[in-house]
Amino acid sequence: CLGWYDVQKPIVIISDASNQGLGTVLFQVQSDRSRRLIASKSRSLTDMDQDGRLSSWKHRNSVGML
Repeated sequence: CLGWYDVQKPIVIISDASNQGLGTVLFQVQSDRSRRLIASKSRSLTDMDQDGRLSSWKHRNSVGML
């Protein structure tokens, strides 16, 4: 269940990338220190991504944060 974004609470962003895709999640830390999911996004890499501009691990993780 997604939560509503609260500008007063701290956020945690987690990003991951592989040779096949990118993913990012946005959590907010609750008063009991648990994390509530606010948003998530993922996508597969195209052949062009895999061969060109996203060929390095660092680039894939950076794009995953966008």
